[in-house]
Amino acid sequence: MKNKIKTISIVGCGKMGTTIMSSVSRANTAKGLKFNGIEKSDARRGELGKGFKVYADIAGAGASDAYIIAVKPQDIESALGEIGSAVSESARRTLIISIAAGISTEYILGIMRKYAQDIPVIRVMPNTPALVGMGMTVMAAGEGAADEDIRVARVIFGSMGEVVEMDETLMDVVTAISGSGPAYFFYLAEIMEKFAVSGGIDPGLAKKLVSQTIAGSGEMMKKTSRSFRELREDVTSPGGTTEAAVRYLHDLEFPNTFFNALEKARARSEELLRQKKESGKEEQE
Repeated sequence: MKNKIKTISIVGCGKMGTTIMSSVSRANTAKGLKFNGIEKSDARRGELGKGFKVYADIAGAGASDAYIIAVKPQDIESALGEIGSAVSESARRTLIISIAAGISTEYILGIMRKYAQDIPVIRVMPNTPALVGMGMTVMAAGEGAADEDIRVARVIFGSMGEVVEMDETLMDVVTAISGSGPAYFFYLAEIMEKFAVSGGIDPGLAKKLVSQTIAGSGEMMKKTSRSFRELREDVTSPGGTTEAAVRYLHDLEFPNTFFNALEKARARSEELLRQKKESGKEEQE
């Protein structure tokens, strides 16, 4: 018989872990779910704890019905080991939700089956706009994840913005697009802001011009049925200023360059898992 999920521990209270904690505290939909934080850093724990209990380790927090792994990929084995110990002692069915980039549900299950067989895993890729409630989260349910598990994950990450489900085979592409995507726009914003200031615009006003332009463009993309290409062409009058800039980027093969940059991000996501598997083999040998 499957246990109903009531208690959730967030393992790793960095930026994303903290964002999850603050988001669910504001969301009425998360009522009935109790959250704990797990953070090894004494200094970091001292900054947290408002509305949540924050513990130094999983053993101190006690067993939970679900764990959200928000540590860096290189720290995931240690976190899973602690969770495994708690799971084996409690003998309860435990859901694992991982936001670790590049780490597959199969890899996590391979470790967790040393401790228990009934360990459903959901892989999640959120992004940093979740900090302002505008996140884009993609979920992929692993083997054994039930409808209730997926519902709980949707409740949690739905408090941070939009949530969609995809097949896990697409998660490396997702990582390159929505996971890393905000950085591309921030990079573009940096360049636009620098140009505005160099042209004599006050830095504060330059930031406002760039921020609102990007935010407004994003809203247009969401709220219209027109394609991105059509929206671009609407702004690009023949012989005009926008065309001059777009043509210059095209001549520099910007579309191919940026496409290849996305491929680098996707390949790095794949590489993270490959490195984990190789290091695991070396340890066993």
